[in-house]
Amino acid sequence: MKKDEYLSQLDHYLRKLPTEDYQEAIEYFQEYFEEAGPENEAALMEELGSPKEAAYDLIQNLLDKELSASQSTKRNFWKVSTLMALVILASPLTFPIALFVIALLFTILALFGAFLFTSLTFGITGILISIVAFYESFVNLLSSPASLAFGIGVGTFLLGLGSLLCLLTYSIGSSSVKLLGWIYRTSLKGDRR
Repeated sequence: MKKDEYLSQLDHYLRKLPTEDYQEAIEYFQEYFEEAGPENEAALMEELGSPKEAAYDLIQNLLDKELSASQSTKRNFWKVSTLMALVILASPLTFPIALFVIALLFTILALFGAFLFTSLTFGITGILISIVAFYESFVNLLSSPASLAFGIGVGTFLLGLGSLLCLLTYSIGSSSVKLLGWIYRTSLKGDRR
């Protein structure tokens, strides 16, 4: 592998770094190759390892530096988080781990959606059955006054339970949407700084 090809691949792996760190890293590697000279390029590439390994080592060093000098500000939090994500993404197990995390998030969202849908369905079903119970109790009014009382009681209970489930589902759903919006806005504010 030639120096230019090596630096090109290294550039590809370091692109995700913050601009300042990216510029410093590229300049460092270019100066390192210039100091070694054309006759020592092969030995230098062997010492550094593959471009991916060199990028991984550099990102790991930046992360260690950030962790040791970090303060509890949001900017440093996002910078350290970004570097940690880059370290994970540069590892050989990246794709299976990322696939697992994405599948886990989609599963959690699907289960939460299924819970909300089921709760809403039970609420609507309770309301509809209460209407039927009221109707049946008034239809049987003349034949059995006890069934009227029972039908009104069951209908009232189901109407209350169904309404409560519908309101609870609406409340949980709207709170979840607000929470996701807040998380999204907060993450955007952290990225702008």
